[in-house]
Amino acid sequence: MRVIVTGGAGFIGSNLILRLAEAHPEWEIYNIDKLTYASDHSYLKPLKDSGQYYFKKVDLVNRDEVHDVVNTFKP
Repeated sequence: MRVIVTGGAGFIGSNLILRLAEAHPEWEIYNIDKLTYASDHSYLKPLKDSGQYYFKKVDLVNRDEVHDVVNTFKP
């Protein structure tokens, strides 16, 4: 399964991603975040080389970028 998490660089989102990755190692997780409001995706470094986790800096206001992520990743 493929999932997209928005705001995954924040505290709640990063913990959600870590729990999803641990509970479902077969899932691919794509995190999109604009990295403001003290967002820090360093919490997710353990997943970086797993092949299970992907990150892209995207602002949800930018519909074209969000559309591109969804069409490329195909959750």
